[in-house]
Amino acid sequence: MSKPNSVLAIVLAGCFLLVGCSTQSAGQSEGQSPNIGHEVSLAEAEAIYQANCVACHAVDLGGGVGPSLQKVGGILTRAQIAEQIVAGGSKMPAFRSRLTKEEVDALARWLATQK
Repeated sequence: MSKPNSVLAIVLAGCFLLVGCSTQSAGQSEGQSPNIGHEVSLAEAEAIYQANCVACHAVDLGGGVGPSLQKVGGILTRAQIAEQIVAGGSKMPAFRSRLTKEEVDALARWLATQK
């Protein structure tokens, strides 16, 4: 990754962390994500992971409260990962009302590369 792209990725990640930590954006209904209808990049998917998944799955995807996701792409298909994100299960909460379809798809696409 070139230096400008690295800087852009870091800036985007920081922005998503700030947005993810805020309670509600101006003009945004509770439970509604700001990215509706927006194609989400893999860099943004990493930021979505940082804002929503790190507490249970760790920064390095190594797990903790939740299982390790370091090799999840070798265990589950992209569709199975997306379904787990949407529906939750066991101790994992469902994210269907917290993330848009585009965000879930991007996050599942990114996690599916973790092999």
